[in-house]
Amino acid sequence: MKQLRLAACRRRRQRGAYMLVFALLLMPLLYLCGMAIDLSMAYMRRTDLQAAVDAAALAAARALDGTEAGIASAAVRAAQVVNTSTYALTNTMTWNSAALRFSATPDLGGTWLPAGAVNAANVATMRYARVDTSALAEELGQVKTVFARAIHLDFKILRVGAQAVAGRSAVQITPLAICAMNNQARTVRVNAPGFEEIVEHGFRRGVSYNLLNLNPVGVPALNYQVNPIDFPPAIENAAHRSLATLRPMVCSGTVALPFLPNGASIYVREGFPASLTAELNSRFGSGSGSTCDPVSAPADTNIKEYTVPTFWMRMPAATPGLTQVPASATQVVGAGERKTIADVSGATPGTNPVSYGPLWAFAKPQRYDAATPDTPGARFPKSAWPVLYPVATTEQAEATSIYPADPMVPYRGTGAFKVNPSPSSYPKLAGRRILNIPLLACPVGAGGTATVLAVGSFLMTSRATDSPLGVHAEFGGLATADSLNSSTVLYR
Repeated sequence: MKQLRLAACRRRRQRGAYMLVFALLLMPLLYLCGMAIDLSMAYMRRTDLQAAVDAAALAAARALDGTEAGIASAAVRAAQVVNTSTYALTNTMTWNSAALRFSATPDLGGTWLPAGAVNAANVATMRYARVDTSALAEELGQVKTVFARAIHLDFKILRVGAQAVAGRSAVQITPLAICAMNNQARTVRVNAPGFEEIVEHGFRRGVSYNLLNLNPVGVPALNYQVNPIDFPPAIENAAHRSLATLRPMVCSGTVALPFLPNGASIYVREGFPASLTAELNSRFGSGSGSTCDPVSAPADTNIKEYTVPTFWMRMPAATPGLTQVPASATQVVGAGERKTIADVSGATPGTNPVSYGPLWAFAKPQRYDAATPDTPGARFPKSAWPVLYPVATTEQAEATSIYPADPMVPYRGTGAFKVNPSPSSYPKLAGRRILNIPLLACPVGAGGTATVLAVGSFLMTSRATDSPLGVHAEFGGLATADSLNSSTVLYR
């Protein structure tokens, strides 16, 4: 019995100890729980800020195109994003232009310039945008605590912030370059009075060219492969000229550059490799024989080739059973240059309605307006074909009634104008047949550094061939930074 009484006493004493320990730990536990709540509020605030600056930096980076107008557009886009963002559920953020800066490198330790410090001398190198909340209203980064202040007044307000760096990692430009047929960006071609046509760097919209069989400064065909990795002023790595490097970039149609502004320099080597025509043909789906991965280099959504008789074009009466038309306009060599019949004045001897190859599959020519010489005017109607494309025979180049009305063109049409990739499950992406090609100031120096006058958009009208060597594509106009697809990513 005595032992039982002693055990009961010990249990009563232990119960008192537990209560004492609990009382001692209660306040620290409450503080810890309170701090957890305060810290979670700070975490949520930082998440709100990070989401806003990520979106603002991406929006700003997408606007960068190597021009001062692009810098201004970047500032507008970043402001729009931040001004529509919220924090703490219902509070609206307010933009401050000091939060946005630009740099030639994504490194935070690099030189970051405000928009006002970007000028004509450095704008071409401004490829990255940074947004930092430390330059926004101070209250954005302040979280008032409820429990932490009880520990110490220094914890009355928790301060948080966020920053993001974004830039383009690649741009949709094919690593194939050709010479601009005219160094002047826009000129007028007088087909006849009232039929003045705008010509861009010597190319006519709606006309197909063999991109590998042109030369404005000599008789031999002149074309170039582009180093898709290295760009001046960085030193070129010769290994990046190899076929192993070029193949995947030709497949995807990209170069590792955020954008390519007019006047930029690139590294080139004369002669686009014939073996890469298979990679270009990946745009037509299976059977190209290329090394391309169809997931990263899918087919176009329309793979119809236009070497078959183009039913929107009148065929020559002398050859009613014509089964194939030229893939591009007939070549003309003379006067120290290599061009096409579409580039000469008047009718070239021996030409007929199909000597120009497929016409207007991708684009329609536009009028030249002297009041706005740098802006293409209204599109020509199809009734203008006999004047725009003169031939030596009594027949005329004409579009048939089936040609689609504005603004539609065969490439973007349906029904008879379209062929889907096969099988139906084959990966596909609209616009894959459009090649964005650097137009160079020629001749290019022996060192292999070329000046890009502009980027031209061309539609592959048919598969490229390695023998005879040909990349047949219709000119659709000069590309702009906004029209070039690019990958914009966050670096920080």
